[in-house]
Amino acid sequence: MTELSQIHAATGRWRMLSALSLGVLVLAANVTMLDFLQLFGLDPEATPMTITWVIYAYPLAFVGVLIPVKARKSVLMSGFAAFGLASLLCAFALQSGGLLICGRAAQGLAAAVALRAGFGLMAAAFPGTQVWRAVAMPAVAILVGLNVGPVLGIVVEQHLLSQWVFLMNVPLAAIVLAAVAVLAPGPARQGVLRTPHGR
Repeated sequence: MTELSQIHAATGRWRMLSALSLGVLVLAANVTMLDFLQLFGLDPEATPMTITWVIYAYPLAFVGVLIPVKARKSVLMSGFAAFGLASLLCAFALQSGGLLICGRAAQGLAAAVALRAGFGLMAAAFPGTQVWRAVAMPAVAILVGLNVGPVLGIVVEQHLLSQWVFLMNVPLAAIVLAAVAVLAPGPARQGVLRTPHGR
């Protein structure tokens, strides 16, 4: 590998990590986004247990990260696309507690698949101890997302309809997909992301 190709590989893997971190921020924000919301428009007959499941079905579904999916760009993008579609389902399921819970669980499962594939790509791009340096960026994104989530949820609910708490994930998922498509390498280039000198 020439010095120029090494530089390109090093730049490419950090760009990929930036796109992944953007997606992680969106997924993390959805963990806490409903914590303080009234969810106006929710089925008035919904029980406290139903509301609890609506809030926690998403993070509980993160157990899906244990699913052994392949660390591929296509799997990463499929996870984010499914997350956007599940968010769309949630937006139109406020009158059905059961369907909304299913939508939230689907959001979490899709997020888990995206995370498993994304962190697999990160581990491949940053082999050995380099991964500890790389993990700082998505770790910061998680912390920011968890803290921004409640504020964002309250602002959206106060100024828009409750559906937009979920609907806004659709354009956000589209932005993440565009970032991954542009910044993450395709299958033919994933093998050259590693650099022998850890750049």
